[in-house]
Amino acid sequence: MSYSRFLLARAATLLIVAVIAISVTLLIVGGFGVMDELAVDEIRREARREIVLNPEFRGLSRDEIERRTEALAQDWIVGAGLDKPFYQRAPRYLLQVLTWDFGRAQFLISDSGSRQVKDIILERLPRTALLFTTGSILSIAVGLALGLLIGKNPGSFQDKVITGLALISYSMPLWWIGMIMILVFSSHLGVLPPGGFVSIPPPEDALLYTLDVFRHMLLPLLTILLVGFGGMAYVTRNIILGVFQQDYIYAARVRGIPERTVTYRHALRAASPPIVTIAGFSLVFSIFGAIISETVFNWKGMGLLFWEAVNMQDVPVVLGLVYISIFLYVSLIFILDLTYMLLDPRVRSGSR
Repeated sequence: MSYSRFLLARAATLLIVAVIAISVTLLIVGGFGVMDELAVDEIRREARREIVLNPEFRGLSRDEIERRTEALAQDWIVGAGLDKPFYQRAPRYLLQVLTWDFGRAQFLISDSGSRQVKDIILERLPRTALLFTTGSILSIAVGLALGLLIGKNPGSFQDKVITGLALISYSMPLWWIGMIMILVFSSHLGVLPPGGFVSIPPPEDALLYTLDVFRHMLLPLLTILLVGFGGMAYVTRNIILGVFQQDYIYAARVRGIPERTVTYRHALRAASPPIVTIAGFSLVFSIFGAIISETVFNWKGMGLLFWEAVNMQDVPVVLGLVYISIFLYVSLIFILDLTYMLLDPRVRSGSR
């Protein structure tokens, strides 16, 4: 199988997986009638708005308004196909989800005033990506460097100290460290804001606005780094330790190859696939942020959006977040496949 055909096959497989996952979600939600209730309620609200705001119907009695509203709503319900069983309407719902049409939110509104679920999510997504993806990249970089350092020297003083710090870091909840950081740097020292995305009112100058966002981002970013580097360092250490015990590493050293070359061209490259997998999943999960952590820092991202949607029982937004998570997860798997082909010659040879 050629390289391009292998990628096309993987893309088709992952697309089928995404369709199945979305279909199962639709069947579960639709089977309980949640989607029908939401759609009918939305239609009734729109029908009432249409009747009340229409000048032709001014002066009508309350009973007449209710009668005309119900008649108009029934016409729209039939036109939308909501009078048919759910399994007949499921393909249309599936097509809407695949084209990122998640419907309208019940209560939440985007900063621009839109009630479209897609607009609300896409407004929050870059904020979470800015904070948690940056924090994850820094944690991965620091953890990888420390894990590589101690993995080459197991049992050394550095190994014991860094491993201990890594385990302590990994065991501490991010939200708790975040509260401690707010208490120290905001309440006592007063050098950093306790949370939020930007000051209110925000600076009008673009440069000052960017600096203000960075200032608000610094405290949660340091918190993510403190909590996140430990797990990456410990995992990298164990992977590198296993690689350095392989026969080809001993053979490379016996041949007199410089230790730096052995480390980076042989050991690190052989250990890269599992490390890339862990780093990749860390990045995709960081896109959604941590619900509690974003709430602690009042960072208006995906995590806080999920919390707001659950609290307000805004089902369309919750479902939209679930669908987005499926798309991101499938995209991550495809990107990891591409990365494996670049890092592991066995994968490339198997694709020919």
